[in-house]
Amino acid sequence: MAVFGDELTNLLPGDERAQRLKKQTFMLGDYLEHIQDQPPKMSGKALIQGHCHQAAVFGLDSEKKMLEKMGIEATIMDSGCCGLAGSFGFEADKYNLSMRIAHRAMVPKIKESSPGTLSVANGFSCDTQIADTTSREPVHLAEVIQMGLDKRAARRSSAPWNTAEFRSASRKPSRPNEWRKSSLGQVDIRRRR
Repeated sequence: MAVFGDELTNLLPGDERAQRLKKQTFMLGDYLEHIQDQPPKMSGKALIQGHCHQAAVFGLDSEKKMLEKMGIEATIMDSGCCGLAGSFGFEADKYNLSMRIAHRAMVPKIKESSPGTLSVANGFSCDTQIADTTSREPVHLAEVIQMGLDKRAARRSSAPWNTAEFRSASRKPSRPNEWRKSSLGQVDIRRRR
């Protein structure tokens, strides 16, 4: 997304196609705000961990606004990088630094939050780092919206709503303890919870 929303126009400043593509590039929250979407209502709290490229190029305000439109008390964590940074935290010689960065601000803020607080992370790195360093299962903004839609449908059918059931039915399978172990066996870690 950053390539289309920022870098391409810097590389090709006079190219109308690059300018047009930039204007048509949206993060999900930005797009839903642009089309004036009315998301489903639900309640609760959410902590938003901004993916570095998203935070730098697009910002996180639309993400927060969309969650608040849903009725969720959303907070953008002032935690900076999650520490994983793509393949950086998977490299054996950088793993400890990756963990120090994660535990500098992000992990304590998530662990201090109430158990029902959602951890919203749109980036793969942030999602992975939260799952590997806390007891929380992070969710993407699209998943939160789906939770709201499922909750609305459950209200109509009088079915009970359960966040854990949603997550177990819709999330990727649990990661094994050695999830970060590379094919070369460079990193062999155990989840720290």
